[in-house]
Amino acid sequence: VLILITTIPLVFLLAESTDKSIKRCIFILIAMLFSCNILFSGSREGILGLAVVSIASLFFSKRSSRILKIGLTTALIVSVLTIGMSTILSRQDLSGHLSGDESSENRLQQWNACVLMLKSHPFLGIGPNESLSAMRYYGGVPGLLPHNTILQVFAETGLLGGIFFVL
Repeated sequence: VLILITTIPLVFLLAESTDKSIKRCIFILIAMLFSCNILFSGSREGILGLAVVSIASLFFSKRSSRILKIGLTTALIVSVLTIGMSTILSRQDLSGHLSGDESSENRLQQWNACVLMLKSHPFLGIGPNESLSAMRYYGGVPGLLPHNTILQVFAETGLLGGIFFVL
């Protein structure tokens, strides 16, 4: 889901940079297909990211008409509030609530543990794929991932690897 979210601005950029209207329509159709996949994923982060990235991409679009921007934004908001929210609320692990699942209850604790890992091993981290087993030594819940890719990469690979990952 995160990969699809990050490609939506790229697809909009490609649509903005082409002169042919058929290519622009194809790129917008691709963005809409990515959006549909995200809507049906059931990911809370995915739905939020979709809304933010798509609205920002539409807002900064200079070659799209105002009517198209308003239409796509309206369709996006309606889709997020209907399809996206119903898909999220139908997840078995959430029991009809937006929060309260096992992974979200301990995320702050896991994030704190990742920060402590980075503080204790700032340059090279604790090692790739080691945060899961090292959580118990840093105050986290053993065996539970932090659900934050950036923090996990920085904790596991240190400042050097984290900066390289972000770049």
